[in-house]
Amino acid sequence: MKEIKDDIIENGAEWKGISLEELKMQRALTLVKMEFRKEMLVGQISSVTSAPSNSTLSIFTGHNKSLSIIKYALIGYKGAKMIHNIWKKFRR
Repeated sequence: MKEIKDDIIENGAEWKGISLEELKMQRALTLVKMEFRKEMLVGQISSVTSAPSNSTLSIFTGHNKSLSIIKYALIGYKGAKMIHNIWKKFRR
């Protein structure tokens, strides 16, 4: 859409705005992008929470509470990082 606006301004014509169809298309594209990002986030969270069972985790079997705190901290960090990246992209 930006290319269309730039092209119209360069040719000397006045920009009249966007049509209802273009607005609906932009909204649909935004919703699709949000769904993809939501699916990526769910996938990343599930990969973090489903840790493989190996011998190093058997050491922490008595410390389930501390292990869950570490998991939540890691999920929070990754979530904050993803939100920060999304925020940077929308600020451009």
